[in-house]
Amino acid sequence: MPVTTERRGRVLIARLDRPEKRNAMNGEMTRGLDAAMSLLDDDPDSWIGVPDRHGRRVLRGSDLRDALHNSTERGGPTA
Repeated sequence: MPVTTERRGRVLIARLDRPEKRNAMNGEMTRGLDAAMSLLDDDPDSWIGVPDRHGRRVLRGSDLRDALHNSTERGGPTA
């Protein structure tokens, strides 16, 4: 799974993990991040969400090979 979540008290950490593509967002990663943000939005005990990355790679934007699948019901396309 390219996005995992971890709770630390009232903080929800969403960790991006797609190092082979330098964390470029594809459909699976977009859905994972959307699910993490929905957890945050729907849980009154979570006060803040923090994006994080696994390893040394930061978020690089959309994976252009999968750009058509980078939207969800609650959020628009990533750029």
